[in-house]
Amino acid sequence: MDNGDNANKHIRIRGSYMIYELIPFHEAAEEIARNVETHYADMDLKEDYGRPDVDWDMYLQLSLAGRCVAVIARVDGEMVAYAGFLLSNNLHYKKFIEATNTGIFIKKPYRSKITLEFIKKCDEFLEEMGVVETLYAFSDKRLGRLLERAKYKARQTIWSNRYVTFSNTIIGSGGK
Repeated sequence: MDNGDNANKHIRIRGSYMIYELIPFHEAAEEIARNVETHYADMDLKEDYGRPDVDWDMYLQLSLAGRCVAVIARVDGEMVAYAGFLLSNNLHYKKFIEATNTGIFIKKPYRSKITLEFIKKCDEFLEEMGVVETLYAFSDKRLGRLLERAKYKARQTIWSNRYVTFSNTIIGSGGK
């Protein structure tokens, strides 16, 4: 994975009436943080996940290492959509760069207008960076149908088993 120029390059594409940009996540973190409560309020699975407890430190560390980016859509300077992506080399095919979506949010007045275009812009940016495959995991079937319209295929199935309610254990923390 290229941790040099592409990781810190600002790219702007002027869409129909949007400005889209790919930026290192840490440059958008504060602005995204201001939208977390709105994002949570719109979630369908509040009971499954509870209130957000975002690991901002990890996002920032990964971003500074060139492993986390954000795609932002703006109208008149206001952020109206964002998507976060973790970038990693596939452990079985080390030259195969994958982008895993960590969240996508589009403000309500823009959802029906730009969602498909926003996903396609994310794809353009990620492909330009050398990403070979982008992965999304949604429980909302409408979003899956939208991804199909953006040429995504249901190549893999994610099965989930919830063992217990949330714990305070963090990987690598020694159980603390």
